[in-house]
Amino acid sequence: MLQLSMNSLVKEVYRYFSYPILERGWHYYSNDSVIDLDEDEANGMYYASVADPDGEVYFADIVPTSLKESQCDCGKNYCAHLSAGLFELCERLGLEPYKLLKPGGSAWKDAGQKAASSGETGSLSATQIRSSGTNAAGPKKPPLASVPQPNSGVESWHRYFESQIPLDRIQSIQGLHAEISRKLLPHANGWKPTLRSLYALHIQLFAMTAGDRVLSSLYQFRYNFFNSGSIDELHAYGDEIYRHVGELVRGADQGDLVQHRTLLDETAAYLAAHAFQQVRSSMPWGLVYSTIWWNLLWDEERMDREKARLNRAARNEVFTPVQADQIVAALIMFDLRVGNDQAAMKKTGRIHLHVLEVMLPFLNSFIANEQWERIISWLEFLIPAVKASRYYGIGTYFQLWDQVNQHVQLEERWKKAVFELMPGSFSYYAQTLLNRNLLQEWVDLHMAAGFMPTDFRAAELKPVESKRKDFLLPWYHYSVERCIAEKNRNAYKAAVRMMKKLKQMYKNLKQTDRWERYLEHTTVKYSRLRAFQEELAKLRSGGDGA
Repeated sequence: MLQLSMNSLVKEVYRYFSYPILERGWHYYSNDSVIDLDEDEANGMYYASVADPDGEVYFADIVPTSLKESQCDCGKNYCAHLSAGLFELCERLGLEPYKLLKPGGSAWKDAGQKAASSGETGSLSATQIRSSGTNAAGPKKPPLASVPQPNSGVESWHRYFESQIPLDRIQSIQGLHAEISRKLLPHANGWKPTLRSLYALHIQLFAMTAGDRVLSSLYQFRYNFFNSGSIDELHAYGDEIYRHVGELVRGADQGDLVQHRTLLDETAAYLAAHAFQQVRSSMPWGLVYSTIWWNLLWDEERMDREKARLNRAARNEVFTPVQADQIVAALIMFDLRVGNDQAAMKKTGRIHLHVLEVMLPFLNSFIANEQWERIISWLEFLIPAVKASRYYGIGTYFQLWDQVNQHVQLEERWKKAVFELMPGSFSYYAQTLLNRNLLQEWVDLHMAAGFMPTDFRAAELKPVESKRKDFLLPWYHYSVERCIAEKNRNAYKAAVRMMKKLKQMYKNLKQTDRWERYLEHTTVKYSRLRAFQEELAKLRSGGDGA
């Protein structure tokens, strides 16, 4: 196996790879997107297979001692797929992969200075997210954090927040939200209500940034990533923040907000800088962004600036699919806010991942506001997208239909959606028929789909059998014929087992004469099938043919 020191690898890596690319490669590696890594010991090479977030698999040839000779079939030099393979290689060689991302030492510092001079960052940069210019005079020493004042502004508030709860020292999500609130909220005691609400809102935004930092620390130790319910805790933490954000912005005094235009503009800038994550975040940034803009930041001039910024960002090719979808979702939100659903529908064609997932918060808001015709139009529009995603989220999709059906009776439009989404909607439709006590339709559906009663557990058939055994008789008869037609011993045994069930059902229905006629008819009809007759004889003698 190749002998390689971390120091030599760091120097080689930072000679060719920018930090944003390494960061993206780290996320691929952390998400187990490196499918395979094979060694070619004779040539000192490694061959990595790496899956993109969009599902494409790329093949990278890695020469660790001379990375300029490495290549990937994605067509880009020194790409994220190559860097993901390098992290996997570190693990293979017994080196610590995370030290390659943030190794410290002179090699890292030189590389960091090089990346900084080229203006590269790991997330949306200030030039991408803000309309204001940059200071060309070079970096300045950051000002000291001071206790928040009503007129000190968003940047000063957040500087103080981090001085009290340093992000790089956060290790756990447990109790974090309570600690942040306890330490930071009292400073606004005595402020005017609207200003106090804006300050409290930024505490929630800081708490989300802290949650992202916890997620990042979990990525560093991916072997512990799914232990102790970490992800569930993060989601619960994010849900709590979103609830607080909703309460704060919906309770704001719209008339008083006009007095705080500068703070609102700074809030918009903060969201632009933090809400568009490169990878999926456990924090509800998209929901928070939409909620704050919809209820708090809405102003024609501010909206025009934000839309222009988003459209510029959408043309930037370096974004990950997750990040690009967040930008499209924001643009869709602005269309929906002014009632331009047609423009919003058109933009869904630019979504990389799952359209339904992006649209779900908006669809839920239509239901909450009882905009029935609006959501029905969207549910019908989304049928091709759900189908194209191989029925991803189809359960959620029909939960929305069920909520609509509780208020508006649109049976034909609902059925049209169900049938257009077959076979993905089969289980949902079958359960709905049972719930509505449409037992004959339930049986007909399964017969038409080619199922036999033996494909189900007894408990699954019980809802029909306990109420209308007669509905099951044609299904059993049909299935017996299907089994006999296969003309093999196992199929004959299955047929006879179903005939035994038929015998019992006819007895319960007090129609034993019909059973006797059926048994005689079947015996005569298939008299030449010796193996079947042998199994049938067991039924006649009290066995089941098994």
